[in-house]
Amino acid sequence: MKNYKKAVLALSIVAALPLMAATEDEVIYVTTFADEDGENSNACSLREAITTAAKNESYGGCKVGKTSPAVTDRIDLEAGEYVITKPLTPSSMINILGKSPTDWNVKDVITGDYPQRQPLKTTIKGNNSFTLFDTTAGKSTLTLQTLRLENGGASRGGAIKAGATVSLVQVEVKNSTATEGGAIYLSGVGSALDVTNSVFEGNTATRGSVLAMSCIDNLTFTSRTISFKGSSIVNNGQASSQSVFEICGVPDMSLSSNTIAQNIASTNDGSIIKYTADSLPNQNGSAKLSDSSKLTLLSNTIVNNTAYSTLLYDAVANKSLGYNIIAYNTGYSCRYLLGDLPTDNRMGFTLNYNGLESSSGANSYCQLPYTVLKDETTKNISSYSQSTLMSSLQVADQYTAFMPMYFLNNTSNNPLVNIDENSRGCEPTDQRGLSRLATNRLIWDQTGTTTQTENRCDIGSTELVKLAANDMTSTNTSQLKAIEDFEAQVEFFQDLLDDEETEQEFRGYYQQRRDFYQQRIDNYKNSLRYRQAYFDIFANSVPAELVVNGKREIQHFDADLYNVETYALGTSSDVFGSTDEDVFKYTGAANAVPEGYHVDKDGYLIDDNLRCTWDNKLKTVLMYRTDGKASQAGDYSYCRYTISLKSDPNIKSIGVTQATFVNIAPVAEDDEYTLKWGTEQRVKLDLLANDHDDGDGTSSQEGFPVGKKVFYVNDDGISAPIKFDEVDSNLLIEAEHRVLCDDESREWCYGGDIYIKPKNSFNKFNYTLTYQVFDADGTLSNTADVKLINTATTSDDTRGSSGGGGSTGLLSIFGLLGLALLRRRLR
Repeated sequence: MKNYKKAVLALSIVAALPLMAATEDEVIYVTTFADEDGENSNACSLREAITTAAKNESYGGCKVGKTSPAVTDRIDLEAGEYVITKPLTPSSMINILGKSPTDWNVKDVITGDYPQRQPLKTTIKGNNSFTLFDTTAGKSTLTLQTLRLENGGASRGGAIKAGATVSLVQVEVKNSTATEGGAIYLSGVGSALDVTNSVFEGNTATRGSVLAMSCIDNLTFTSRTISFKGSSIVNNGQASSQSVFEICGVPDMSLSSNTIAQNIASTNDGSIIKYTADSLPNQNGSAKLSDSSKLTLLSNTIVNNTAYSTLLYDAVANKSLGYNIIAYNTGYSCRYLLGDLPTDNRMGFTLNYNGLESSSGANSYCQLPYTVLKDETTKNISSYSQSTLMSSLQVADQYTAFMPMYFLNNTSNNPLVNIDENSRGCEPTDQRGLSRLATNRLIWDQTGTTTQTENRCDIGSTELVKLAANDMTSTNTSQLKAIEDFEAQVEFFQDLLDDEETEQEFRGYYQQRRDFYQQRIDNYKNSLRYRQAYFDIFANSVPAELVVNGKREIQHFDADLYNVETYALGTSSDVFGSTDEDVFKYTGAANAVPEGYHVDKDGYLIDDNLRCTWDNKLKTVLMYRTDGKASQAGDYSYCRYTISLKSDPNIKSIGVTQATFVNIAPVAEDDEYTLKWGTEQRVKLDLLANDHDDGDGTSSQEGFPVGKKVFYVNDDGISAPIKFDEVDSNLLIEAEHRVLCDDESREWCYGGDIYIKPKNSFNKFNYTLTYQVFDADGTLSNTADVKLINTATTSDDTRGSSGGGGSTGLLSIFGLLGLALLRRRLR
């Protein structure tokens, strides 16, 4: 069991530490920054590593990684700059990783947890005369992570010319040029693009300063998927560029939680996102874009771009726009290619909660068929200045996850904040990776008892994070199991620290986690009360976000920054689905208040035996009952808690905790006794001596019911809590008490002094019995073993055999055969 716990813990650690995801002999390590190609067997260059992966054999100074052609090879780079002199041409599936831009000794200002994100540490650079990566010949998938690509240059695809799927994760593509596809060009059937948490900046091209693609291959429109998520596309293009995104073929293209800003295209006829067929509908013979194409823009901030049109479209293809800010651009924010909009055509659009300049006289008018769409959720921000609604473009630093982006202003009348009360269809996370918590729905919001801060979908790529508690449910669990789990965590991290192969980079983090769980054990033991439920409200709530020195700083939960107040309410049926005006108010007659309850000054029905406290050391809300009772079926106990910011107590949020108090099963432990051969062999069984019901808590804890016994006592005052499974017919049980068990099994239960003996004093066999015990609440324990070891034979072959005395071991068989032979000789 201990090894299993370690394995479970290891899964979470491996997921967080990319460097532990592959064994050392499966990774191809690049050991030189020089662009070598087989001439030096003492070092492994990036180019040689790519060749090694393709050949599945060593090349140059590289050791082979994964040898199967069906798997992806991993190539690890160091921090520094790799200057290449010609294109890299992968012809097998590879994943190239730069040095991890993290510090495991420091918490991240956005996540509030380890590790701290840092600027990228690894760069692959060209000289603006060739594309950096070209997969059109090899047509193999390419994944790049935690890398910076700079100074690519080609006629197509300045940094990447793709003939297959390209995935970019936390990659910066900068200062690359081309005629088509300044950063990336997708070439031919099979090419696709998936971009996450990346930055495109300073890339230029005549068409598609960031992205362009082939439109028709093999005389048909080229199908492909394109995805940009949580990325920044800023400062790309130039005055002579025709487009930043040049889209054609049959793309299924999605842009979600991106910042697209300060890009440039021609103010005469250029576009930032060009999504047109360049022809009239149903004229696909000369069209560039198929009517089967899809464009999805979800939760993006598209502002401050300069072009004739930021989004250029026509009647071809499907276009879904939700939760985007498309405004404050120079030129049209949205424009129909073919002149005046038809009055009876939706143009393939669906709209849902967008912030648009939808007044036709606006400087950055978004021209859409509003009269046909009749979209009542559109927020017309034509009358708002940009500075009223959002910040200026924030530089890439630790507060923006090292991606330039905008933040919404925290003003009471900002039309872009908390706009979605029903559909909750925004992107679940914002560009920084923070949860938008769009599904959070608090009881105290429903009742209107207090003004709550709340987090619903905001429009744009970043969420305005507000302090928000969470309604939570919990059940008391085994106190012993909780301590065992904490101890397993301590042991796991200690083992990592004791391992000489553990990298120094992670040792500080492992030590911190070990010490955290060791302290957690002490704090948990000091908090114990009988049948207590625990609520980790900090882990399940959203912290406040403040502007500090011009930066958006998340005030991560800490006892030094927040106050927590608790208030015990009452016990009732489930109220979380209620729509009553106030589910906790008492509406009955004053003389009909139930026994054990009282009505407080605010009219709430309060359970006198319910307690709710805040443990500052555990950072946990604790709920328990002073009478120790378990919850009846369908009943729940409730407390209210308030989190407030110490620096501004007006910033607060109220949540409700719902507890179910259950009876934890007792624990039966294995026992072992000796049968003395040749004697009466009568053995007294003291089975309850090491059995317990400590999962609920002990009699010394607060809340333990006065006079309550540990094990079951029937209505006649007889304690007979032990229930044996089938007893071997060669054994006799004698007990002070024998009564029918309380579980309606019609079996006997035993108590008091209990003795067991073989029917035959010269019996030489060992036995194993199994039993369970009932606790005071009538719950059965696990099954435990009672081993009876006979002094006549102590062989390991017969100890613990599940069949008891009736089973015949190997030595017993030989003994019986020998006895039979002896008898034959005597005849």
